Amino acid sequence: MADMSVISKTAYYWVGLSHSLRSDCRSFHSLMSKTEPWSWVVLVAAFLAMFSNGSLYLSTGVLHLALMERYSEEGENKVAWLGSLFTSMTGLTGLLGSLLINTFNVRICIICSAFLNLIGFAVSGVVTDINILFITYSFIAGIGQALCYTASMVVTGYHFKEKSSMATGIVTSSSGLSLFVFPPLTQLLVDTYGLNGAFLILGAIGFHAAACGAVMRPSEYENKSFQCGKQSYRSSQMLNSTYKETTKVSAMYHMKSVRFWIFLFSSACFCMALSTVYLYLPMFNSYHGTSKRNSALILSVAGITGTISRVLLGFLASSVDVTIVFSGVFGIIGTITVLLFTMTNFSAQIGYSALLGIYSGGCWSLQHTLLIDIVGITHLSTCYGITLLFSGIGLLIGPPLAELIITHFNNLDYAFIFAGCLFLLASFSGLILGFLKKFQKGILPGDELTKKETELIVMNGEFHEAGEETTNML
Repeated sequence: MADMSVISKTAYYWVGLSHSLRSDCRSFHSLMSKTEPWSWVVLVAAFLAMFSNGSLYLSTGVLHLALMERYSEEGENKVAWLGSLFTSMTGLTGLLGSLLINTFNVRICIICSAFLNLIGFAVSGVVTDINILFITYSFIAGIGQALCYTASMVVTGYHFKEKSSMATGIVTSSSGLSLFVFPPLTQLLVDTYGLNGAFLILGAIGFHAAACGAVMRPSEYENKSFQCGKQSYRSSQMLNSTYKETTKVSAMYHMKSVRFWIFLFSSACFCMALSTVYLYLPMFNSYHGTSKRNSALILSVAGITGTISRVLLGFLASSVDVTIVFSGVFGIIGTITVLLFTMTNFSAQIGYSALLGIYSGGCWSLQHTLLIDIVGITHLSTCYGITLLFSGIGLLIGPPLAELIITHFNNLDYAFIFAGCLFLLASFSGLILGFLKKFQKGILPGDELTKKETELIVMNGEFHEAGEETTNML
């Protein structure tokens, strides 16, 4: 009861604050629905930034083969940590991008990502110590990827408030294009210029994101938001302590939510499996007689089918229970991955790559939709940050665990059996989420707050419950 009292009081405070600022920021909300002509330039820039600098982690499997050849004496598990740490930075440091955007703007965040990518890859191209690569390649270049990914996603919301789904779909489709382009391109660079030359050129490619960030001038909505934020600073100080109490109550609730923890578990399993497959699939193909160049080409097939999957699964999830779709796609790709050891010829390898793109390409959008279904819009920002953290942990520990399994059994096939079982665990988690949803009763504290706010009518600075007779409403 005490927790709900805090939430109830906060509802009144926030509605009162909104009323007091309405006259100063009247045009603020109208700007959220505007799509400026320059917004389309920003959309193209975000697509190109994500393509050139936000999706280079999709080439880690090709780079892993080259790193294994160079540092074979260091041990396979240590080399696996290089790629997994680089890949996991998108999840582990995604909140750093949010901090930069909130402190400065999207343009600064994108440009910083380009410089970090250039520095990380360029220095990696001249060092010979694998321990330094953990700093330059895995950490510095990895953070550059994370900043670019976060900023490219956020900027679409600033410029396309009403068409955010369309804009987000266009930007995220660049990841599918990257998966199609960069694995074979990276293998070509390694064959032509060696690993050092490949690092240098990949850094230069990623640095093109700086030009994309330069055209992302702050939208009118961002500028007005900043002005209103300054005007509301003094009033927000009065709400600070109460807001912190409410946030604490909300966070405590979700940490006790069974559905949310199951969702986090499924996200970690999915990311562990996906990072393992992308890292070791080129090695698996090469082990069974496919050339390195063809192995990279096979992986790029997943980019084409993954781009199509993002669209199709989005439509499917809008008409079917998202937990069924979520569980179904993971169940199918998990079963196929467990049986990958039987797919030793070139045609079967292409077929698996195509199915991998179809059944895993759209899972990120399904994950986002399912999260909204579990926590609601009110708590999406906080809970999405927690989800990114768990996803990053999954991306980080998946390949090293797989490498331990490979070493123990002395057989590469067991890495994919391990990944397939993780996919199946994610699928089973989706079934449990759907089962719990049917028997879930009540609403989340934050959802109750939202309903309370919608029942409030603000009149002349006073608060009335909906249903009361009122006149002269604002």
